[in-house]
Amino acid sequence: MKFRLALLIAALACTGSAAHADLIQNGGFETGTFAHWTAPRDGDVTGGTQDGLSAYDGQYYAQMFNSGGLLDQNDITDKAGQQLTLTFYLASVNITGFYGSFSVSWNGILLAQVVSGQTFGWTKYSYTVMSTGADQLAFEGNQNYGSGSFWGIDDVSLTPPQAVPEPSSLVLLGTVLAGLAGFAALRRRRKTFV
Repeated sequence: MKFRLALLIAALACTGSAAHADLIQNGGFETGTFAHWTAPRDGDVTGGTQDGLSAYDGQYYAQMFNSGGLLDQNDITDKAGQQLTLTFYLASVNITGFYGSFSVSWNGILLAQVVSGQTFGWTKYSYTVMSTGADQLAFEGNQNYGSGSFWGIDDVSLTPPQAVPEPSSLVLLGTVLAGLAGFAALRRRRKTFV
């Protein structure tokens, strides 16, 4: 029993944590509000289905209408100089066919702009960004509000890269496991001769 406990402790000590916290707060808008976001002047958080669009995941998603303005989160605290993965889902409900535009920027630098005159379902967008230690993520959307057209945003996440064990950690783990196995065999042998 003690051997198994020692083995478990050794294995945990030699491996890195694979779980990383999402740096975006309320990225799925599941509070039902724009909590932790600067709300756009013409937007809303909605649950259920509107004009055929339901949340990508969970119950709620953000909508940006007409001259939707800026939806941003500027209290992102991260480690400077780290590559992060920004992921979000975007949908467009366009009733009239008038063109609307949607853009995403990181620290004031445009990452992408989508221009569409059509309705499209949830589409995943993913970007690699560099952290500065205090970062800002901003979405800007414009649609024809009078027609009921809008942009939908859901499941915004910002994650650091996954930890990969270094080769030296794996060698250390192997050495510890071999030593513990040898120690257990030696103890069994001594008990047999006593």
